[in-house]
Amino acid sequence: ASLPVTMEFAMPPSVGGPALAPLCLDGAPKRDGVLGLVLSTSAGAALSLSSLKKLGPTLQVTQAGHNPEGGFAVNKIIVKDKEMPAAAALKGYAKSSGLKSMKGLCIGVKRPAADSSADKESLAAQWAVFPMAGVTQEGGLVMRCKGLAAEGLGTDDSLKSLQFFSPVDSTAEVASLVDLASAGAGASAGASLAFTTDPRVLESRPELGIVGGAVIGAAGVHNSGEEGPPTFVHRQATSIVGFA
Repeated sequence: ASLPVTMEFAMPPSVGGPALAPLCLDGAPKRDGVLGLVLSTSAGAALSLSSLKKLGPTLQVTQAGHNPEGGFAVNKIIVKDKEMPAAAALKGYAKSSGLKSMKGLCIGVKRPAADSSADKESLAAQWAVFPMAGVTQEGGLVMRCKGLAAEGLGTDDSLKSLQFFSPVDSTAEVASLVDLASAGAGASAGASLAFTTDPRVLESRPELGIVGGAVIGAAGVHNSGEEGPPTFVHRQATSIVGFA
């Protein structure tokens, strides 16, 4: 699109009437695409997994592959030296953690460069996290994922371990990201912009937010004017940009 661009956002109606595209560029509705933001100056940024925490330990995977009905399935894993269907293992960890619902549970796949990442404390730098799409008849867990190779996570037969994640309130996490991003921008009380996959994040501190299907950014904290960590695509993340 040529500059300047007129951008409008709309909420699709829940019932009845014609469906609206959530984004319009110069009056033309767009359902797919990438939204880019160009800044006139450098800014601090902080990106982390939002609304998620680890559920149980990292587990060894013994059988995984493409699901014939779509998605990528983790069929069997090892729990306490015993092989079992992945769904049974997840149910056990959810029950022991006191979860009353399986809603929002996700599966994390370790990134190939996780062990050499400069920010080993950042979950977003360590794990690519995918929501569950279903359960196979054999008790395997189906991830909403086209495969490890398609996601840049190695070959499709290279999955050796996984990490379950459960939903958690993101208010404190987002507040921390806002502070980190503002500090990186050299702004103690500057404005902040959130790119997030979770609409609940926008109920917190960011002054402006954009909700999408994926967040692209460097995991961890990136200070203005400094070289940051590698850029990843996150489907369960929040990125905060701080302005001076």
